[in-house]
Amino acid sequence: MFTVHEVPGPSSEKEVKEHQAAQLINDWSKEKDINYRKFQKGSSVLSRMVGFLVFLIFFAGAVWIGVQWLLVPSGVLSLFKKAQVPAVAEKKPLDLEVKAPLEIASGDTVNYEIVYTNNEKYALSELELIVRYPDNFNFEKAEPVQLMNASHNVWSIGSIAQGESKKIKIFGQILGEEGAEKIFTANLSYKPVNFHARFKETKKVSTILKSSVLSLSVLGPKNLLAEQNIEYVIQYKNNAKEQLKNIAVRVTYPLSFVFADSDPTLKEGEDAWNFPVFDAGAEGRILIHGALTGAIGEPKNFGAEIGFMENGAFRLQNRTSLITPVIDPHIVVDVTIEQIGASVKKPDAPAGEDTISVKFASGALYKINYKNEGDLELKNIVITLEIVDLQHLIKEKSFIYADGKDAVKEYDTKNGRYTLVWGGKGGAFLKDVRPGESDSVSFTVDISGKPAEENAELANTFRSKVQLDARSQDITVPILVEGRSVVVMVE
Repeated sequence: MFTVHEVPGPSSEKEVKEHQAAQLINDWSKEKDINYRKFQKGSSVLSRMVGFLVFLIFFAGAVWIGVQWLLVPSGVLSLFKKAQVPAVAEKKPLDLEVKAPLEIASGDTVNYEIVYTNNEKYALSELELIVRYPDNFNFEKAEPVQLMNASHNVWSIGSIAQGESKKIKIFGQILGEEGAEKIFTANLSYKPVNFHARFKETKKVSTILKSSVLSLSVLGPKNLLAEQNIEYVIQYKNNAKEQLKNIAVRVTYPLSFVFADSDPTLKEGEDAWNFPVFDAGAEGRILIHGALTGAIGEPKNFGAEIGFMENGAFRLQNRTSLITPVIDPHIVVDVTIEQIGASVKKPDAPAGEDTISVKFASGALYKINYKNEGDLELKNIVITLEIVDLQHLIKEKSFIYADGKDAVKEYDTKNGRYTLVWGGKGGAFLKDVRPGESDSVSFTVDISGKPAEENAELANTFRSKVQLDARSQDITVPILVEGRSVVVMVE
């Protein structure tokens, strides 16, 4: 017989419900545990990724700092300095300051005050001050004077103690036109303790000339020829609102200048024009005439000064100058004469002359060539040809001009002299010739068919010589150039 055992379980409805509830809670707990383990696994992967990224960032930063440290030793330190708040500006080892007025009247005395301070915790040695003065600055005095050189522009100061401050004062007169800027420069060099190298501080100050009691200017030629007469014009004015007294104007002439006259004239034994009274706003001028000689390229400096005469001494108020170079216009001009059909040039021509021969009863072609080999443009060109024919070998009425460039011809029958002029009054107009350009004029004449019976000792010859006269806007006097003489022998 089989024994029947009862399966364990709830025996009542209440127990069944309690069992079902416990079973649901148990299933929910298992599912919760499984999800939590999944979440734990996912969180672990994420943490490792974040940690790896943080490691990379720190590693890259360390590498960059290392490179900065190796290449620029101050690089790392500068990072920390930038982070400091607030930033403090570093003091220079040596402070240099130059004090000067912003504006001053021409002719007044200016005071430049140079102050220098040692900001280091130790002395600075071998200090040397070098100054550069403005144009037209007249040195008067300086303090201290014992450290200054003979040229009044270098001070050998020596050393300066820790925290010490010193000054140098320079006094002088500034001259110039109204509105001119005058720049003063100071360079102070020094050596710190245990250093072999020198260090330098530089400061510049600017002063504007607001007015000039006496204005002055010089007018003259822009260029000079090697030998020429010249005129200089000195203009001066009283810019003050009151009358001035005891005004004097004096000049410095260029080398090789030969004085001719002036207006107003200079009194004998005087080297300056003196004006006892000069009214407010009044103007005046002085004309000076003379002659100059000089080598090509040599500059000619004409200077003028105006000031007051005080107790027999000249007190300068203004100064100016005009520098004019001596130039060579470099113009080439010559005349060629050929027998129409043939010509022969003689090799035994005298110095400075060319000799050619033509036949009786032939024609001769004259051609005048000129070229501008200089740097000036030639204007108002006039060419003058002179032919001296004492034996009347040229037929007077046979002149035929080429290219419509007719000349004004004058003939002195008695002396057998022809004068032909192109340009100027009446002659054909000749165009301006720029640098590098050239031009010419030409004509023909007929030669007599037989030799002259009188004056046979002249060997049947006539002579020709050409001259070029031109003007240029860069030169105040005419430019005169002569060509070589040409002797024509008629055979």
